Amino acid sequence: MKYLIKRNLIIAGVIVIVAVGFITYQLINSSWRIEQQILKRLGDNKEWLGQYDKLKEKIKNNEEKGGKDPAVLISLGFAWKGLGDATHDDYFLKQSLKIYQQGISQFGSQNVIFYWSAGSVANNMGEFEMAEKYYKSAIVAAPTYGEGYTYLAELYRFKMKKNSDEIIKVYNDGLKATEGNTQLFLDKSSYLRAIGRYEESLAGYKDLLKQYPNNKGFAEVVRELEERLKKGSPVD
Repeated sequence: MKYLIKRNLIIAGVIVIVAVGFITYQLINSSWRIEQQILKRLGDNKEWLGQYDKLKEKIKNNEEKGGKDPAVLISLGFAWKGLGDATHDDYFLKQSLKIYQQGISQFGSQNVIFYWSAGSVANNMGEFEMAEKYYKSAIVAAPTYGEGYTYLAELYRFKMKKNSDEIIKVYNDGLKATEGNTQLFLDKSSYLRAIGRYEESLAGYKDLLKQYPNNKGFAEVVRELEERLKKGSPVD
């Protein structure tokens, strides 16, 4: 009887050791394959390989922090995005997006940078509706921050080609929520100028010039718009 118990214990121990060894092998083999896949994508480009070496340090740092440090996650996501932007390879952008999605899952509205960053990556990937979702979520999470409105308006304007009413609404919503964010006010005035609504644009630039009387750029735009309106000719 004792012999059978001892034998069973030995067999169970062997099974555990084999199972652990198999799992370890699979993990190591999987990591190796991923590494080889990445190196194949990077080729012999020394600049990209250098970026990847720095990225691996950030991966290690993130693992040491248990993936719970928002600053480390943001830095890691930015590193993946940088490699994706350099190589024009969506594989790296997708890795960046995964990191930012992890940050959103963990920190939510506590750190709006994850929403902005996820939107930026989705935008670069051509996933404009996804980018729109993240920028709108950023606005909900931090309605008094102007960046979310700026990013959404630029997305609508340059990528999704939304109509002017929708774009101006984003600016107006942002100006109301932020109590007159200067950058949003400038962006709106510039956009009005770009679409030919010169009188409204001129009013905006005049307000900006009152706030910043020494700004030569604003003064130049005011003079230009006034001259163009007098001549009844379009602004270039």
